[in-house]
Amino acid sequence: MGDAACSRTDAVKRLRKVGIALAAICACGWLIYGLISAVKMGWPPDQVALRALCPGGIFLLSAIIAWKWQPIGGVLLFLEGVLVLVGYPRVGSSVCNICLVIAVMGAPPLLAGALLLIGWGRSLEDSQSKASTVGAEAPKA
Repeated sequence: MGDAACSRTDAVKRLRKVGIALAAICACGWLIYGLISAVKMGWPPDQVALRALCPGGIFLLSAIIAWKWQPIGGVLLFLEGVLVLVGYPRVGSSVCNICLVIAVMGAPPLLAGALLLIGWGRSLEDSQSKASTVGAEAPKA
């Protein structure tokens, strides 16, 4: 039984690591996307930085929050993914651009948030089952 519990704990840790890595990669993608689109539009340097930091900074902050507080960051990332999936098609310019943004920049935070929330839920189950087995093994007086 020890091996199964150990492998489940390892799986929960992997879910967390993959979720946070995916969130960080997504944040970098949004930073690069914002930077390139602002430069392409010919914006002044201060506005280029603002354009890059608005979406990218929000996702980066969510990734940092997820690293520190997994359930809160997981919810934030999930909601941000939903927002991109629902909101961007309304302002997108072409079908190809919309599909690219949904696949590359909407789905990853959604998936990262889901992985973090699943991992957090499983870690809660593990801690509750450990608490119940410890309580059951306690000597009765």
